[in-house]
Amino acid sequence: MEDVIDDLRMTAVEQNRSLFTLCEHLHVSAVVTDPELLHVLQHFNVDLERTAIGTLHYASICDIDKTSGIHMVYEGSKGTVTAIYLPSKNIENLQTISRDQYQGIIFPYQQGVMAIIGLQGEDLSQQKEQIQEALLWKTPGGSTQEASTVRS
Repeated sequence: MEDVIDDLRMTAVEQNRSLFTLCEHLHVSAVVTDPELLHVLQHFNVDLERTAIGTLHYASICDIDKTSGIHMVYEGSKGTVTAIYLPSKNIENLQTISRDQYQGIIFPYQQGVMAIIGLQGEDLSQQKEQIQEALLWKTPGGSTQEASTVRS
């Protein structure tokens, strides 16, 4: 996974192999507590509208190639879905990936990159919309706003 997201310049085969090493969290069944979630979100100056994504099973700060990011696992329509946000990483366009029973997308998001991985058959476009609605980025004045997937 680290090799995939650090530059996002590997071949598609290498990207698939690396990204899915983080899929081990797709099988968790615990529910994230508010204090656990707050610890992760405060690190990135973001809020989460929990009702927009449903049951949150896992939330952590993940370090990939010296970049701290957000790693969340929540309930999708076909099973659990993992979302990983890495600030300061770049990708030009949405890319699709798949391996075994998993599929995913990687796309530009809020001055970085977002990867969403779910089981085959999961509507990743819908998951992309849900995560974009759920993450509310704090502005310097303290208000929140939805993120943009367009680079400025």
